[in-house]
Amino acid sequence: NGLLTSSIIVASIDEQRNDPEFKETYVKVCEDFFGVLDVSGDGYLSEEEYNRAWVGIGVSDANFVHSAFEYLDVSEDGQLSINEYTSGLLAYL
Repeated sequence: NGLLTSSIIVASIDEQRNDPEFKETYVKVCEDFFGVLDVSGDGYLSEEEYNRAWVGIGVSDANFVHSAFEYLDVSEDGQLSINEYTSGLLAYL
């Protein structure tokens, strides 16, 4: 019917997630989004900046943000580097 559904998106990502071109493009999108989220411009995302992104897209119950942030923060320094952010999102796929 020409409509893009969530199941079509999931199947497409499942097929492509290990393709090097897809990874390169996905990482680039993550890096661009990171730049938008990094309001302070310091090259890192604070938990507040990360939370702001979820609230900004309309997630009304963002109770998961703290644990998600901690999961992504592999260096455990209280901030997300671009590598932590992009690697985490790529692993999520």
